[in-house]
Amino acid sequence: MRTVCIDIDGTISRYIEWVDSKTFGEVLPHCAETIHHLKADGWYVIIYTTRADKNEITKFLGKHNIPFDAINENPNQPANAIGGKPMADVYVDDRAIQFDGDWSGAYEKITGFKSWEEGPIKPTEPPLDYCGQLLINDFTQSMYTHRHYDTMNWNITKFAFGEILVAIGACWSVFNWDLAKESSPNLKWIVMSIICIASLLFGIISIITIVKNRVYFVRTSRHINELRHHVLLRQPYGFKNESRFWENPTYPKVIDLDSTQFLSLYMLIFLNMCIAAATVFSILNYFQLNCYYLMTAASLLVLGTSWWIINKIGKKKF
Repeated sequence: MRTVCIDIDGTISRYIEWVDSKTFGEVLPHCAETIHHLKADGWYVIIYTTRADKNEITKFLGKHNIPFDAINENPNQPANAIGGKPMADVYVDDRAIQFDGDWSGAYEKITGFKSWEEGPIKPTEPPLDYCGQLLINDFTQSMYTHRHYDTMNWNITKFAFGEILVAIGACWSVFNWDLAKESSPNLKWIVMSIICIASLLFGIISIITIVKNRVYFVRTSRHINELRHHVLLRQPYGFKNESRFWENPTYPKVIDLDSTQFLSLYMLIFLNMCIAAATVFSILNYFQLNCYYLMTAASLLVLGTSWWIINKIGKKKF
């Protein structure tokens, strides 16, 4: 296991003139992310600082999600070396000079030394590497796709409602059409039945399409939340997401009965139940039957079928 000692003032945070043990400078960009990366690679991280109040140091590091293993000591070094400089493979400090074995040039380095904050101004954000740019492009494209699926949901809903309204209008016109003088007085019930059956089939297809679209919407939303969670885990620029904006990669759920997208499903299912009842009503009148309880049964069948579709598609994908 490799060990690294990291300073605080001027290294983890910006250097400020000493005020007290509770006052720290602003945490530098990418600090927490880099130290998390070191920990993930198996490094033992020691905070090596002139600050002596370990409680305040611990609070500061915890507040900014900066991991560490020890402060101003290396518990793993030999017993007869405890109390001295912590042993480490690498020391990270803003006021250090890497000695290259040449004392002849050391004087100039020491007397001409300037910390990075005292020297030429450097950009706080380095150029994005390929992976960073990929994540940015991915997030942007995901947000576009997310809006696309949400818009598609309402476009499908509006189209389905329009079709059902047309079917209702057609049935109403046929119902009031006086066909008693025609050679086939029951023709209007046949026409109404055909219209209702076609409308019902279209309504079921619309429900399937909306649920599938919901699945894609949820998958994209979870991906966006995962990207956001990955970034916010490092609290960039001290951002803590105190508003609790969505960042849980396991949400939203496909079957979310409180969502506005399910509201469109409720209305569409209700209209399909009405169309199913109208279908049975037309068929019963064609055969001159009085079993009107079958209208309720047909409506309940549509309700059950719709719920089965929602569960089947939703649970199959996730």
